[in-house]
Amino acid sequence: MKSHKALSFLAAACLCLSAAPLPVMADFSRTNCSYYYDKLDTDAQMLYNNLYAAALKVDTSDAYYAYAPEAYYTGLTDEQMEDIVVLFTYDHPEFFWLANYYQYGWSWNGSYVSLQVYPDFQDGAERQTARTRLQEIEKGYVAGAMQYDTDYERSKYLANQLHSDIEYETGDLDQSLASALLEKKTVCAGFTKAYSLLANASGVDTIALHGTGHGWNASKIADRWYHVDVTNSLFLYSDSQIGAFDQRVGYYTATYSDGTQKRYLMHDNDFAYYNDLSPDMSREYDGSSQPVAAQTPAETEPPTEASTELPTESTPTETTTLYTTTSTTPATTETTTTTTFVLPTEEPTATTPDETSPLPMVSCETEGETFRFYADDTTPFSLRKLVSRLSISIDYGNGSTRRFQTTNASVLTIDDAWATPALVYAQKGCYHGGIRAYYESIPVEVGDVYIMQRGDFDGNGVVNAADGAGVLIYAASIGAGTEPVLPEGMDLETAIFAGKMNDLDSNRNPTAADAALILIYAAQVGAGEIG
Repeated sequence: MKSHKALSFLAAACLCLSAAPLPVMADFSRTNCSYYYDKLDTDAQMLYNNLYAAALKVDTSDAYYAYAPEAYYTGLTDEQMEDIVVLFTYDHPEFFWLANYYQYGWSWNGSYVSLQVYPDFQDGAERQTARTRLQEIEKGYVAGAMQYDTDYERSKYLANQLHSDIEYETGDLDQSLASALLEKKTVCAGFTKAYSLLANASGVDTIALHGTGHGWNASKIADRWYHVDVTNSLFLYSDSQIGAFDQRVGYYTATYSDGTQKRYLMHDNDFAYYNDLSPDMSREYDGSSQPVAAQTPAETEPPTEASTELPTESTPTETTTLYTTTSTTPATTETTTTTTFVLPTEEPTATTPDETSPLPMVSCETEGETFRFYADDTTPFSLRKLVSRLSISIDYGNGSTRRFQTTNASVLTIDDAWATPALVYAQKGCYHGGIRAYYESIPVEVGDVYIMQRGDFDGNGVVNAADGAGVLIYAASIGAGTEPVLPEGMDLETAIFAGKMNDLDSNRNPTAADAALILIYAAQVGAGEIG
């Protein structure tokens, strides 16, 4: 799970409406330590600061926001920017309304990234109500932790209490602190953010760690760092101990859009660039448990102004930074922030293409996963699952161009005739490929799907005795430990798909029982009992 490449809702033509900001509400307690920030270079710190200022603007306002204001940056590659976004969102769980989705692009003013707000919290009043509730819940947990005097005891209390109070369950907000503390059901991201916020609020330096398929924490106990995985009840593990756990639970293979593959253990770091920031956790916990230092307020005041508005070409000026390092960015000017794919209002002649302008060029990326469906499945395809990223290039015909890469797929619409697996199968038969969709009027291919009839092992569109025999032979060869024996002309990848698709008794392996069920199914089709 590259949670920062997920998909979500985009309100088309939805503006961040102007409104008088609320006064800054009583802050959460200390929500993070500066461990990561202190290790970043100046360009990375600038982006981090601008992300913070953009988030703070949303957090202290009752205005409607679908996206936080743009955070501009220079000197960073896409991979570096993406890593900083992940570091920031995990470093600041108090911005619970931030989704793990973002759009970024380039304009004449430079590179920017804009973080999405969960639909549940786009309304300012809803956001502030949830914020108040979370602060009260936080106080309860922190009060429980503060009964203890040592960093070990406080962190242990919080890890145990969160694991006990919260169920592991997916949901619409499961990447947010809100899912853990408000809904009491979440996945690893919610456990990680909740523990990070509460441990830091209780005086224990804690950071979040992030892998391709998992999130967890590291806490500093008696001046040494250790792994803490609340999701799996792993407390104060060293690298070797958590590696041994991973070997027991197995590894998985991630396939990326360029076709490359990599094996990951659960607790492997997957940052593309900032992969050496994690603290030394090579030593096993030795029982040390020093008293927690007297709790202090948040380490810094949040920035009052920073370059989160659209920059101009004016003379650079200093920004107010989150911690202690200052950097320079272009001066800012007030503008209305928009989440649509048009140029800003500063250049009205470039907001729409003229009649001679080329239409936008659109491409869609996936993470290399093929989604399998039965031919009789009438459930609509989910764009959120099928698309990992959109690349959009617009030529406005007047010398102005703009390019976007975004993780939002709601700007697409699926062709009505391709809306469900059943509709695709009716047109194409057994099908492996993309689904037809549109960006405005531009046709694009979305995702990678494999659609076949239930029981059709050889993928020829007919369910018959040959399919039953094929599964039986395939299962027998697997059971004998030999190379899989496949029907003529069938490649191994298709066979693996077909084997899983035709596991009719749901025991996760194609077996003789499945072969028998396919024979029965084929007989029912032949007799006209099944359409």
